[in-house]
Amino acid sequence: MSTELMSRLEGKVQEMVDTLELYRMENAEMKAANDELQSANDELQSANDELQSANEELQSSKTSLEAQQAEWEQKLTALIEKFEQIENEGADSSAAASEEDSSEGNEDSDSAEAESAEADTEASGEADGEGSNSGTTTYQAPSYDTPNQGY
Repeated sequence: MSTELMSRLEGKVQEMVDTLELYRMENAEMKAANDELQSANDELQSANDELQSANEELQSSKTSLEAQQAEWEQKLTALIEKFEQIENEGADSSAAASEEDSSEGNEDSDSAEAESAEADTEASGEADGEGSNSGTTTYQAPSYDTPNQGY
């Protein structure tokens, strides 16, 4: 009986050794998989950091460009207002000049003849396709109703 007990005990010890060896192999495989996953995680973290840095640069650039756009819009608005002011001053001075000419026209027939000749010259220029040059131009200001028109 003692040999039978020893034989059983030896079988159980061998079974435990085999189980232990199996667990060691599984442990080694899991460590290798863990190392691979850790490496992939590090790569993804690095890529994420680069993307965040690029995003911050783009946000900074966007803010700068928006500030520049606002500055240009202010400058253009001021320039358009100056053009309109000059145009209005030119229209006001032409109206004042024509009022003076009409009051002097009754007294001086020579100036009326000169104006008539000037009008004939302008009319013939228009007939030739040259158009009249009254000294004023009309400028259509752009509309800023929409926030982004591709500027």
